[in-house]
Amino acid sequence: MDILILSSNDELQDHIRIRFSQSELDFNLTIVDSIEQFEEVLKTKSHQLIASDFLFDGVDILHLSYLVNSIELSQFSRPLFLIQHDNENQVPVVLAREHGFETLHLDDLDGFFSYFVQNYPVQYNQNECYLGLRKRILVIEDDELSAETLADILKNKYLVDVCHDGESGIARYIDKRHDLVLLDYRLPDMNGYAVLEKIMDVDPIQPIIIMTADIDPEHNKNFILNGACQFMPKPLSVRKVRELCDSSIARAKLLYQINHSEQKLFRFQSYFQRLKCCIEANDLDGAKVALSSIEKLQPSYLTEDGQLELGLTI
Repeated sequence: MDILILSSNDELQDHIRIRFSQSELDFNLTIVDSIEQFEEVLKTKSHQLIASDFLFDGVDILHLSYLVNSIELSQFSRPLFLIQHDNENQVPVVLAREHGFETLHLDDLDGFFSYFVQNYPVQYNQNECYLGLRKRILVIEDDELSAETLADILKNKYLVDVCHDGESGIARYIDKRHDLVLLDYRLPDMNGYAVLEKIMDVDPIQPIIIMTADIDPEHNKNFILNGACQFMPKPLSVRKVRELCDSSIARAKLLYQINHSEQKLFRFQSYFQRLKCCIEANDLDGAKVALSSIEKLQPSYLTEDGQLELGLTI
């Protein structure tokens, strides 16, 4: 398996090399540290996937995704993954998929690549790459016929996983972090409230639709107050299922974008305050560290033209 790693961080490069040298899996690793080198390697050698640091050669992962899927490079396009190795630039799963990439954690490289070998095709074309980025829905429903019906309704647009009890549903969610969960209230091992609570502990803004035959308004209001985004009465309507799934995922995207922006703003304010304190204390080294942290929060480093427009160059 041929893997292309994009990183301008020497420490991260060394860590990845060590991890791969200790792996029992058959991987061919190529590490590049510049955009120019990346484009050249991408066009001349076939790889199964691309994994990148959040900031690569001054370009963040969001803009890198646009480049990978641009008209110029689309014929060489491969699935793109963000290697998350610190808490500075965490990207929510839903937001990552919306921008055409997925996330993996540095500590789980071996497990992830083993999973990739088993679940992704060896050869790709442009359409197959995008299949990997379809939204994922988890159905937790103990009635096998109902679960199968839901999967059939949704499978043409979404990747659908099905679990028939609460424990396996929670485990599957933690493993894959789905874009939407359809949760039956009455399960054989625990009720919907318990499952809802455990998923909310993992991600407080995870969209979850409760499926229930109970039409008591007070009962359904409690689901919403405890974190569910919608409830879907049984028996299920094909049109209603599709409409609720589409609208819930669209709403979740906005919530994740707002949440992500708020987190970045909080970090920016924290770094800016640290920068001010360092300047007042004549701590040049500390000011450089704070300024570097602020720069990493930018969408991407400004080009010379961008700096000229803002009057940042002489």
